[in-house]
Amino acid sequence: MTATLITIAAGTLSSQRASWTFDDMPPGRVPQGFMVTDGQPAQAAAWIVQREGSDTFLSHTAQTRNGIDLAVASGTSLGNVSLTARIRFPETAHAAGIAWRYRDPGNYYSVALDLRAQNVRIYRVFAGNRTRLEDEDDLELDPSAWHTLKVQDDSNRMRVWLDGVPVVDTRDRSLHEPGAVGVWTTGDATVWFDNLQVEPLAESSRGNRRD
Repeated sequence: MTATLITIAAGTLSSQRASWTFDDMPPGRVPQGFMVTDGQPAQAAAWIVQREGSDTFLSHTAQTRNGIDLAVASGTSLGNVSLTARIRFPETAHAAGIAWRYRDPGNYYSVALDLRAQNVRIYRVFAGNRTRLEDEDDLELDPSAWHTLKVQDDSNRMRVWLDGVPVVDTRDRSLHEPGAVGVWTTGDATVWFDNLQVEPLAESSRGNRRD
Protein backbone atom coordinates (compact mmCIF):
# COMPACT_ATOMS: atom_id res chain seq x y z
CA MET A 1 0.00 0.00 0.00
CA THR A 2 1.55 3.31 -1.08
CA ALA A 3 1.17 6.45 0.99
CA THR A 4 1.58 10.11 0.15
CA LEU A 5 2.38 12.20 3.21
CA ILE A 6 1.61 15.90 3.45
CA THR A 7 2.90 17.64 6.58
CA ILE A 8 1.95 20.97 8.12
CA ALA A 9 4.95 22.95 9.31
CA ALA A 10 4.28 24.03 12.87
CA GLY A 11 5.80 24.30 16.29
CA THR A 12 5.71 21.29 18.55
CA LEU A 13 2.19 20.67 19.84
CA SER A 14 1.94 18.32 22.81
CA SER A 15 -0.09 20.09 25.50
CA GLN A 16 -2.19 22.79 23.81
CA ARG A 17 -5.38 22.87 21.79
CA ALA A 18 -5.06 23.62 18.09
CA SER A 19 -7.32 23.96 15.07
CA TRP A 20 -6.97 24.33 11.32
CA THR A 21 -9.88 26.05 9.53
CA PHE A 22 -7.93 27.14 6.39
CA ASP A 23 -9.95 30.38 6.31
CA ASP A 24 -6.88 32.63 6.22
CA MET A 25 -5.10 30.65 3.49
CA PRO A 26 -5.25 31.63 -0.20
CA PRO A 27 -7.35 29.25 -2.32
CA GLY A 28 -6.07 27.35 -5.32
CA ARG A 29 -2.71 26.43 -3.85
CA VAL A 30 -1.19 23.98 -1.45
CA PRO A 31 -1.58 25.68 1.96
CA GLN A 32 1.47 27.51 3.21
CA GLY A 33 3.57 25.17 5.35
CA PHE A 34 2.50 21.97 3.60
CA MET A 35 5.17 19.79 2.01
CA VAL A 36 5.32 16.40 0.33
CA THR A 37 7.76 14.08 2.04
CA ASP A 38 7.59 10.88 -0.01
CA GLY A 39 9.64 12.04 -2.99
CA GLN A 40 6.66 12.63 -5.29
CA PRO A 41 6.31 16.42 -5.57
CA ALA A 42 3.61 16.14 -8.24
CA GLN A 43 1.26 14.63 -5.69
CA ALA A 44 1.21 17.91 -3.75
CA ALA A 45 -1.28 19.19 -6.35
CA ALA A 46 -3.84 16.76 -4.92
CA TRP A 47 -4.06 18.92 -1.77
CA ILE A 48 -5.16 22.54 -2.15
CA VAL A 49 -7.16 25.12 -0.26
CA GLN A 50 -10.55 25.55 -1.94
CA ARG A 51 -13.31 28.10 -1.45
CA GLU A 52 -17.01 27.47 -2.12
CA GLY A 53 -19.24 30.38 -1.17
CA SER A 54 -18.41 31.30 2.42
CA ASP A 55 -16.64 27.99 3.13
CA THR A 56 -12.88 27.52 2.87
CA PHE A 57 -11.44 24.04 3.36
CA LEU A 58 -8.66 21.62 2.51
CA SER A 59 -9.51 19.73 -0.67
CA HIS A 60 -8.02 16.45 -1.82
CA THR A 61 -8.56 15.89 -5.55
CA ALA A 62 -8.86 12.36 -6.91
CA GLN A 63 -5.75 10.98 -8.61
CA THR A 64 -5.56 8.09 -11.06
CA ARG A 65 -4.16 5.65 -8.51
CA ASN A 66 -5.03 3.78 -5.36
CA GLY A 67 -3.27 3.86 -1.99
CA ILE A 68 -3.57 6.08 1.07
CA ASP A 69 -2.87 9.83 1.17
CA LEU A 70 -2.26 11.46 4.57
CA ALA A 71 -2.20 15.12 5.57
CA VAL A 72 -0.34 15.11 8.89
CA ALA A 73 0.46 18.06 11.14
CA SER A 74 4.19 18.01 11.74
CA GLY A 75 5.33 19.27 15.10
CA THR A 76 2.47 17.46 16.82
CA SER A 77 3.44 14.79 19.32
CA LEU A 78 0.35 13.49 21.06
CA GLY A 79 -0.69 10.33 22.85
CA ASN A 80 -4.01 10.80 24.62
CA VAL A 81 -5.95 13.09 22.32
CA SER A 82 -9.37 14.18 21.08
CA LEU A 83 -9.59 14.90 17.33
CA THR A 84 -12.48 16.29 15.30
CA ALA A 85 -12.82 17.00 11.57
CA ARG A 86 -15.63 17.87 9.17
CA ILE A 87 -15.62 15.74 6.03
CA ARG A 88 -17.56 15.89 2.77
CA PHE A 89 -17.41 13.92 -0.49
CA PRO A 90 -18.60 16.45 -3.13
CA GLU A 91 -18.59 14.05 -6.09
CA THR A 92 -18.69 10.32 -5.35
CA ALA A 93 -18.83 8.69 -1.92
CA HIS A 94 -15.46 7.30 -0.83
CA ALA A 95 -13.55 6.69 2.39
CA ALA A 96 -11.67 9.29 4.45
CA GLY A 97 -11.01 10.11 8.06
CA ILE A 98 -8.64 11.02 10.87
CA ALA A 99 -5.17 9.69 11.73
CA TRP A 100 -3.32 9.87 15.05
CA ARG A 101 -0.28 8.47 16.89
CA TYR A 102 1.37 8.78 13.48
CA ARG A 103 5.05 7.76 13.51
CA ASP A 104 5.62 7.10 9.80
CA PRO A 105 3.57 5.80 6.83
CA GLY A 106 3.71 2.29 8.29
CA ASN A 107 2.71 3.05 11.88
CA TYR A 108 -0.41 4.96 13.00
CA TYR A 109 -4.08 4.62 13.92
CA SER A 110 -6.91 5.84 11.71
CA VAL A 111 -10.67 6.03 11.73
CA ALA A 112 -12.44 5.69 8.38
CA LEU A 113 -15.80 7.12 7.36
CA ASP A 114 -16.77 5.09 4.29
CA LEU A 115 -19.97 6.42 2.71
CA ARG A 116 -19.91 3.91 -0.12
CA ALA A 117 -20.20 1.05 2.37
CA GLN A 118 -22.04 3.22 4.94
CA ASN A 119 -19.74 2.27 7.82
CA VAL A 120 -17.18 3.61 10.28
CA ARG A 121 -14.04 1.61 11.04
CA ILE A 122 -10.96 1.96 13.24
CA TYR A 123 -7.70 0.70 11.75
CA ARG A 124 -4.26 0.02 13.14
CA VAL A 125 -1.36 0.39 10.72
CA PHE A 126 1.57 -1.36 12.41
CA ALA A 127 4.86 -2.28 10.73
CA GLY A 128 3.18 -1.58 7.39
CA ASN A 129 0.23 -3.93 7.98
CA ARG A 130 -3.29 -2.48 8.11
CA THR A 131 -5.70 -4.24 10.50
CA ARG A 132 -9.34 -3.45 11.19
CA LEU A 133 -9.99 -3.21 14.94
CA GLU A 134 -13.70 -2.35 15.17
CA ASP A 135 -16.55 -1.12 12.98
CA GLU A 136 -20.15 0.05 12.82
CA ASP A 137 -22.22 -0.76 9.72
CA ASP A 138 -25.60 0.21 8.18
CA LEU A 139 -25.29 3.95 8.83
CA GLU A 140 -27.82 5.37 6.30
CA LEU A 141 -26.06 8.74 5.90
CA ASP A 142 -26.38 11.34 3.14
CA PRO A 143 -23.24 10.65 1.05
CA SER A 144 -22.95 14.24 -0.22
CA ALA A 145 -23.45 16.15 3.05
CA TRP A 146 -20.90 17.43 5.55
CA HIS A 147 -20.34 15.00 8.43
CA THR A 148 -18.42 15.54 11.66
CA LEU A 149 -16.09 12.75 12.73
CA LYS A 150 -14.56 12.69 16.21
CA VAL A 151 -12.14 10.24 17.79
CA GLN A 152 -10.89 10.18 21.37
CA ASP A 153 -7.87 8.09 22.37
CA ASP A 154 -7.69 7.88 26.16
CA SER A 155 -4.84 5.57 27.21
CA ASN A 156 -5.43 3.50 24.06
CA ARG A 157 -9.18 3.24 24.60
CA MET A 158 -10.49 4.57 21.29
CA ARG A 159 -14.01 5.95 20.93
CA VAL A 160 -15.58 7.42 17.80
CA TRP A 161 -18.54 9.78 17.36
CA LEU A 162 -20.25 10.54 14.04
CA ASP A 163 -22.34 13.70 13.92
CA GLY A 164 -22.38 13.65 17.71
CA VAL A 165 -23.55 10.03 18.04
CA PRO A 166 -21.19 7.42 19.61
CA VAL A 167 -20.57 4.62 17.10
CA VAL A 168 -17.36 2.72 17.94
CA ASP A 169 -15.54 1.83 21.17
CA THR A 170 -12.43 -0.38 21.25
CA ARG A 171 -8.96 -0.73 22.75
CA ASP A 172 -5.48 -1.45 21.39
CA ARG A 173 -1.99 -0.87 22.80
CA SER A 174 0.15 -1.75 19.80
CA LEU A 175 0.99 1.94 19.27
CA HIS A 176 1.34 3.45 22.73
CA GLU A 177 3.90 6.15 21.94
CA PRO A 178 2.83 9.72 21.06
CA GLY A 179 2.70 10.69 17.41
CA ALA A 180 1.44 13.24 14.91
CA VAL A 181 -2.21 13.84 13.97
CA GLY A 182 -3.96 14.62 10.71
CA VAL A 183 -6.43 13.47 8.06
CA TRP A 184 -6.32 10.86 5.32
CA THR A 185 -8.16 9.56 2.27
CA THR A 186 -7.70 7.16 -0.60
CA GLY A 187 -5.74 8.41 -3.58
CA ASP A 188 -8.70 8.10 -5.97
CA ALA A 189 -11.10 10.18 -3.83
CA THR A 190 -12.18 13.81 -3.98
CA VAL A 191 -12.72 14.91 -0.38
CA TRP A 192 -13.14 18.16 1.52
CA PHE A 193 -11.79 18.55 5.06
CA ASP A 194 -12.50 21.44 7.39
CA ASN A 195 -12.21 22.52 11.01
CA LEU A 196 -9.64 19.98 12.18
CA GLN A 197 -9.53 20.37 15.97
CA VAL A 198 -6.98 18.83 18.31
CA GLU A 199 -7.25 18.68 22.09
CA PRO A 200 -4.60 16.85 24.15
CA LEU A 201 -6.02 14.73 26.98
CA ALA A 202 -4.39 14.14 30.35
CA GLU A 203 -3.36 10.61 31.29
CA SER A 204 -6.36 8.91 32.86
CA SER A 205 -7.12 5.51 34.32
CA ARG A 206 -10.57 5.81 32.71
CA GLY A 207 -9.02 4.66 29.45
CA ASN A 208 -8.34 1.26 31.02
CA ARG A 209 -11.98 0.33 31.58
CA ARG A 210 -15.29 0.50 29.74
CA ASP A 211 -17.94 2.80 31.18
